Amino acid sequence: MATVLAANKKVREVEIVYEQKIRESYLENARSYTQAVYVPIAVELTKLRSAFDKFRVEGGERSNDELAMKGMQKSMTQFTGAVSALLERGASAFLTTTLERELEDFVAFIAASQTATSTLQQAVVRYDLLGFGVEGTIQSSYLIRQARLLQTATSSH
Repeated sequence: MATVLAANKKVREVEIVYEQKIRESYLENARSYTQAVYVPIAVELTKLRSAFDKFRVEGGERSNDELAMKGMQKSMTQFTGAVSALLERGASAFLTTTLERELEDFVAFIAASQTATSTLQQAVVRYDLLGFGVEGTIQSSYLIRQARLLQTATSSH
């Protein structure tokens, strides 16, 4: 009987050591994904934001300043290229589905902005209805303002 108890104790010790090694391996993998995926995305977003701030200060949003416009377009191209390269290398496997979708939507927005000839105000509305995700777009300035007011009212609760 004592040998059975000793054997069970030894098995449990081995299981605990094994589980600990799995946890350590998972943490190490998570760290490498942070360096390989999340940090480069954060760096590219920061570069794009800095370029946009510089564009607003130097050229203004409605300016025809060629130098400011070219600098912003260059930054947009670099951003879409860098993020697309990450996604092509499989980085999306390590992103949450929500973050992946938002990032792809943002890259598409930036790419479309580069060839836009006019300004379009549009809001993308997403909500959950009985467990199903529903998405739509609003292009009316009045409805966009109303949606923002509704979002502000519901998020404060």
